[in-house]
Amino acid sequence: IGLATAEVNPFGPAQEYVAPETKFEFNWISPPSQAGPLFETTGADGFEGLERFIIGFCKKILVANNIAVIVDFYYQGLGLLAYEAWIVLFALSIQLYFDFSAYSDMAIGLGRMLGFKLPENFNYPLASHSIRVFWKRWHMTFSSWLKDYIYIPLGGNKVSPIKNYSILFILFLICGFWHGASRNFLLWGVYNSFFIICSWVN
Repeated sequence: IGLATAEVNPFGPAQEYVAPETKFEFNWISPPSQAGPLFETTGADGFEGLERFIIGFCKKILVANNIAVIVDFYYQGLGLLAYEAWIVLFALSIQLYFDFSAYSDMAIGLGRMLGFKLPENFNYPLASHSIRVFWKRWHMTFSSWLKDYIYIPLGGNKVSPIKNYSILFILFLICGFWHGASRNFLLWGVYNSFFIICSWVN
């Protein structure tokens, strides 16, 4: 757009500027034009995307936000009884899942309405029977990125068991640091790496 000058353009004649918003055409009813819009979606995609967005919105507003009230209430206490600690642990797990998956559902729904098919990010992780399966189902796009750009380049499971365990330890340290640059998140990474390594040993 900004290349038009008084000199001869080596790339050919300057094209007429078209406002970007005119490129975003949504063909929910009529068939696409011969040239085809930059972003195109069908009526089925539009309604499926809207449905997915509403599901995510309801998960956030009706479930995650209401459970957060319970979690915040117990966190304000000076001490917790054993059963109260278990309630907070269970409630926080449900809150985090519905909170994160709700945002993913809304993003996937919006993308579908715009003609994009974004990858799934959660696949019932709380129903996993092991921590290895959990990390394959939880935040799958981030887990795939860690596997493709850190775990496999460092050797993955093609190396000796000791080196593989070291790579897993480093991987979850990075994962914890990514979530937050604090001691708690680094300890969280160590905690997860310990159980992941134990599952590999078994």
